Amino acid sequence: MLTFEADGESIGLGAAGEKRALTPVVKDSSVAFPDVFGTADVRYYVSRTGVKETVVLTAAADVEGEYTFELRTSGLTAKAQPDGSIGFFKKNGDERPKYVIPAPNMYDSSATNQLGQPGYSDKITQTVTQQGGKTLLTLKPDQAWLAAKERVFPIVIDPTIVVVPDPTAAQDTSISEANAGVNYGTNPTVLVGDDASHNTWRGLLKFDTSMIPTTTTIRSADLNMHYG
Repeated sequence: MLTFEADGESIGLGAAGEKRALTPVVKDSSVAFPDVFGTADVRYYVSRTGVKETVVLTAAADVEGEYTFELRTSGLTAKAQPDGSIGFFKKNGDERPKYVIPAPNMYDSSATNQLGQPGYSDKITQTVTQQGGKTLLTLKPDQAWLAAKERVFPIVIDPTIVVVPDPTAAQDTSISEANAGVNYGTNPTVLVGDDASHNTWRGLLKFDTSMIPTTTTIRSADLNMHYG
């Protein structure tokens, strides 16, 4: 159903199982494939950060125990990560993935779903396995959450292929109370606190967030730094 290509590498994603003709419905930057899993639809939206995929359950009859896709990669290897995501690594032994499918989530059509309240859940696992020479990506949503009486259909299951930002594109510098006009951006260390002369230092960091759509809801973010 989908092939994502960049820099001579590619990730292909399609429903596993018996092959059959699908009729895509294209609108602007999105494409929908009706009735992929029974009567459940699969939809894709292309953005600057990657490809957003959703499995849309239109009614309770669409609910299944798991949804399995076949992954086809070129120049990349898919590996499950401890945080529940799937990383796609270049085959030259890189330790940092170039693309990631983050740990998925799901939400229903109730008014509270975007607030992490009853209409939202991250109780869904994704696994990557090898079977008969094929790489399979399987989503297993929590059945109790799907079957809860307060669920409002349609329900959306949301895995997304994301381009991992290059950390070297970030900018940093330090400023000193004693020399406020001096740029210390070439210093490999970000200086903070007070020095021996009791001058205060502040560190400044800037990250390129232009690839994140303005309508995106960021539920969490981590910044890891070390002192030394």
